Amino acid sequence: MSATNNDPNPLSPNSGSSDNPPDPDAGKDLSYLVPNVQDVWHTPPSFNLDPPGSQSSSSNSGSAQVADSGPINVDLASVRTGEQFLLAAVDEGISGYNSLRGQVSAATSNPDFWSGPDPMATTPNNDYHVLESAAPSVTGMDPSKGADAKDQDQIYQMGQQFAAIVNPAQEKALWQIANALELVGSYLGAVNQSGQTYAQVDRAARFPEPPAGS
Repeated sequence: MSATNNDPNPLSPNSGSSDNPPDPDAGKDLSYLVPNVQDVWHTPPSFNLDPPGSQSSSSNSGSAQVADSGPINVDLASVRTGEQFLLAAVDEGISGYNSLRGQVSAATSNPDFWSGPDPMATTPNNDYHVLESAAPSVTGMDPSKGADAKDQDQIYQMGQQFAAIVNPAQEKALWQIANALELVGSYLGAVNQSGQTYAQVDRAARFPEPPAGS
């Protein structure tokens, strides 16, 4: 079953639902939001190092009274394995982000990327630049091609309108992806610091002195 579409321009600028409100960022240059995400560690800091900002166990003159937490059992080898697995996934995500960022930058930096060059611009030897009202004696072109010029100009205008919507949408999407990668990186930093903190506590652990007179 087929249907015949008599509209020569089915993708007219006025097509589509009007239920969705217009994007308030349409037409804006949001490239300043797009960060350049750098690689994270290739080798995380060792758990044998004290966590950043902590005091060395040898410099502690005493300990504060804290509630007994009960036995603590941490498998640092498993923590390290999980940390390195997630680190490899983040590294792959950063590589993909930077590749996508380059493609978006190439599209947004070219004003004619989505529409092609302006067909109504004055360029020699281009039949599509002929206006319907232009005379052959003025342009040296066939005025019957004016209809083609109008169609090309409509397509060009549609591309420009699409660019005004899709370019800021792409830049905002990149900003969100970069924020997600940064949050995962912060989580990895917290995992590593937790491992260092446990290892520091473990190194400082001492058996209590035996009771006097025993």
